[in-house]
Amino acid sequence: MQQPRIQALLLVFIAVLLVACSKKYEQAEMIKKEVKHYVQQGSWKVTKYVRYNEDKTLEWSDALLQFKSNDILHVITDSNTYSGWWKVLVLDETFSGAAYDYVNLNIGFNIHESLDSLNEDWNIVSYSSVKIELMESVPDTSLMDVLTIEKWN
Repeated sequence: MQQPRIQALLLVFIAVLLVACSKKYEQAEMIKKEVKHYVQQGSWKVTKYVRYNEDKTLEWSDALLQFKSNDILHVITDSNTYSGWWKVLVLDETFSGAAYDYVNLNIGFNIHESLDSLNEDWNIVSYSSVKIELMESVPDTSLMDVLTIEKWN
């Protein structure tokens, strides 16, 4: 008699868990869609960049980032324009934390060493139409890289 009751409770638990995971996945997809929309609206300026606990913001003071609809990223400086790529991804459908934990802004450059430091799968910490805060843990350390970009125009 106990066995069917335990099985029924287990089925209810699994159903609740699946609904919760599905809702977090939907939230993560909404975050992805909004971030993709926001970053493609105009140019963005690096207002904070900390790498290995060292503030590198000034190194990016003359750079503007332009996220194009074809996943191309342009970095425009006083003297050059560089191209890379970007993508917003939802990482996993088996959610155990907040939806934010599963949405990344990936940035990549293949050609210029000075831009290489931005090559990351950045975790989206917070976002709005004018400011996006990103973070990435440094492997094998307790350090966090931090990148904040703000709408420039």
